Amino acid sequence: MKQYLDLLRHIRENGTMKSDRTGTGTQSVFGYQMRYDLSEGFPLLTTKKVHLKSIIYELLWFIAGDTNIKYLKDNGVTIWDEWEVDFDGVYRQDGSNRIIGKEFAGTIGTAYGWITKKFGWPQKTIETIKNKPNDRRNIIDLWQPEYFDTAVERHELLKSQNNVDIGDNRSPSNRRGNVRLGDNLLQKGRYYYHPSLYVKTQRTDRRVM
Repeated sequence: MKQYLDLLRHIRENGTMKSDRTGTGTQSVFGYQMRYDLSEGFPLLTTKKVHLKSIIYELLWFIAGDTNIKYLKDNGVTIWDEWEVDFDGVYRQDGSNRIIGKEFAGTIGTAYGWITKKFGWPQKTIETIKNKPNDRRNIIDLWQPEYFDTAVERHELLKSQNNVDIGDNRSPSNRRGNVRLGDNLLQKGRYYYHPSLYVKTQRTDRRVM
């Protein structure tokens, strides 16, 4: 996956060392952009083993507006287990002992799926693409600070905007996140990027379900 390898090289060659809240330290770049044309295939990493099942079920979980870990567990996905709010409403990951609320027991609180459900995404996005394809305000915004206190984690995916042209749909997305370790291009340490993901899909003349 050339775009990802180019990102790793860019971080290694141009990144700035910074401290962070975990005490690990990061080599950071800001505003990096990657582009993917989905008509050429799905941009799945090939430089390391990827658990595709977890990706699929996590995405379905988000889209459904669900935050209960049980759905993932029932489908053999464990990537959110350590983030689960305990039965007493306390979030204990990394010894934080942060009170989220008993009503959020067994969930990840007011994060991801909770936000998409509250604001009606992605249903609003689909309806706008279908009925108002030229609307430049077709934006999904997951960065909602008023709900941070009851969320186990602040979102890595921040915002997405859809733009429909004749024959294709472009969806730039802003996110923050870590480049995972284990790649040959990286030495030990933590690498941080804040990219804009530019995703292009084709054939928007087809029915949007």
